[in-house]
Formats: sequence, structure tokens, C-alpha cells
Amino acid sequence: MDHITYLPLRTKAKFPTGHKNNRPKSFKATIWKTDGSSQKIEIPTSKYPTSYLVVHLPPPGVLSNAALSEKNPEMKINFIGSQDELDALFSEYPDTEAIEFSSEIVLSDLCRMLAKIAHGFTVLHLGTESYTPLLPSLILGNYSYVSHLVGGAVPLDKSCINESINGYGFELSINDTGYIIINIDIIGGRLPTYAVVAGLVTDWNAFWTNLSHRSKEGKREYAHGMRTRGMFIHEWVIWVVKIIRHFVERDFANLMTRWPLLAGYSFDAYALPPTYYLIVLKNTPEEIPLGPDVAVTLPYNDHPNLPPSISDIDAWQQWCRNRLSLSHDQWPILLPVHDSGKSHNVDGDYQMFSEVEKKFWYAQLQCLFNAQLQQVHNFTY
Repeated sequence: MDHITYLPLRTKAKFPTGHKNNRPKSFKATIWKTDGSSQKIEIPTSKYPTSYLVVHLPPPGVLSNAALSEKNPEMKINFIGSQDELDALFSEYPDTEAIEFSSEIVLSDLCRMLAKIAHGFTVLHLGTESYTPLLPSLILGNYSYVSHLVGGAVPLDKSCINESINGYGFELSINDTGYIIINIDIIGGRLPTYAVVAGLVTDWNAFWTNLSHRSKEGKREYAHGMRTRGMFIHEWVIWVVKIIRHFVERDFANLMTRWPLLAGYSFDAYALPPTYYLIVLKNTPEEIPLGPDVAVTLPYNDHPNLPPSISDIDAWQQWCRNRLSLSHDQWPILLPVHDSGKSHNVDGDYQMFSEVEKKFWYAQLQCLFNAQLQQVHNFTY
């Protein structure tokens, strides 16, 4: 389908292809003259008018519990063309009343092409486990209810998970009922965004566990006895800095420009298996946050008690400053490791903390905040 209907557009726009040497040099058309006669012509690619069909589809039927149907859904088809290029072509053929181009839409072929893209994208990012793939039969031509799984774009605002791959025109989301939806832009954004339902999650625990283990970084961390999503540490550091910024803006707005971490920060991360990361926050002038994706094993084992209690905070602070040779603008904080498996879901991770861990966590934040406040005051006065 892509190579039938959109080949002239792809060729003229010089879209990437694996067969550069086989690009057409011309395309066929039929001209109809004012005397009623017709003539077959070959139009060089450089002069072939930009023209293509645009198919607008409703969202996939499965998302609205629509009944299965082998019929094509209600759709709108537009013809897009360049009037200036058409006028230039007409001027080369006097007494021409109409020009007929070869434009063909085979909806099933278009949908199978979109299904192939969506299935490949899903397997690339989610693997093949812990969900049910829905597209193989459609791709092989053995599924008659095409509009049930392929259609127009689906809004992603209520997704449980949402990942955009910038520059490639793909968005992956999973809705509240577990359908894995891929929104796809093709032909350089000249067509509407299409949506394909690529799979169904039936076991959320297994799915999130599998997803959190798929990153290369997570597998490397497994040597420490802990497996967390690739950006777990980064997300928590960002959250801590946001919390600090919130309270400074609320209570000490006049000190914003001098407050540590708010103008720039970096961090180190150490693993204390089986359930803690030790993060060292560092005040830096750099605007881009820098820090590792993977925690390294803490090189010392003479640290204070684990799991820690509120009464251990001072001991941990002092130990970290001495053992890790921390300066006055570096702050240690112990992070309980509980991974909800969802990207950008620190709140979900936090809900997995025990009550003791929650109290210790907020006591640490209060200690960190007070230390920074004292440092700012000392610097100011």
C-alpha cells in the first residue's frame, strides 16, 4: 500500500529508502483532451505534481466496545495536491481538460502496514512477555475485523504509561483497561495520526515487573540484588529537588538565588542491597543535572545501622561526610528502594514505603532542608 499510493510522494520528497538505485524516474498519467480523446503520458519525477490521498479514520473499535465488523468504518478521504504544480503541468499539454493520476486506496493494506509498524515498536519497547499481542493475525491477513484494532488517533491524557519517541513519530500508551496503543505518524506528518491497538495487559504485576527489568541499566544493577527501572534514581533526585524548590519558594523566596541545588546540581549513587540507595546530592553551577543511571556498590561496610531509624540520621550524616569526604555543599540521603515499575511515578514508589521508611524519609528531608537553610544564612550574613 505504501509503495502504491504514496510512492510518488515518497520519491519526490526523497524519503529514506533501502533501494535508492531503483527510485522511479517518472510516473504514468492519463490526459483527457477537450476533443474527448485521451493520451497516456510519462511525467518526470521532478515535474510530477505533489498529490496524495488522506484517509481519516475513527479510533479503533475495541476502545469503545464497538461490535466486531468486517465492513470498513465510516471514513473521510481527502485529495491533497499542489495547485501551482498542477497548473505548470497543464501548461505543458495544451487543450487538456483533465489529468488522471493513479491513486488507489486499499484500506486493509494501509492497516496491515500500520499494524506491522505498531507490532515492531511494541516488541522493541515492551518485549513479548506479560501481555497478549493482538496484531500477528492481522499482519498475516488472517483477521477480518481490521477497524477493531486500527483507526484514528487516540488521546493519551488518561494513559497509565505514556512514552513518546521524538523524531520518529511514535507514541506508546496503555489505557486503564490494559490496551497497549501505538499512535503513529507516517509520510513525514502529511497524514493524520493513526492509532493501533497492539496488545492487552492482563496481569499488571507481571507486566510492571517485566517492564522494570527490561532496561540494560536495571540488569546491571541486578548484581547488587536490586532491580529498578532505568531512570529510577534520576526521577527520585528530580523529585527531591522539586520538593526543596517548593518549600523555598513558599517560605524563603528572597533566598531562591542563593539556595543550594536550585541553580544546578549533580549526584552520585551507591547501592546498599537489598533495599537502599545512598544518594549524594552536589551543588553545581551546571544547568544540566548530571548523575549515573546505575548505582555503584558502596565501597565500605562499616556504615551505621540498616534499616535505619530516625535516631540514626545524625550517625549516617556524619559517617557519610567522613567516609565519602563530602564538602559543605554535598548532602547524603538514603533512599528506600521500592520500584512501582512505572516511569515518572515517584508517588507510586513512595506508596510502597513502610510507615517506618516514610517517617525516616521525611526526617531526612527536614534535616537536609535545615542544613541548607543554615548554610544560606551563614553565606548571607
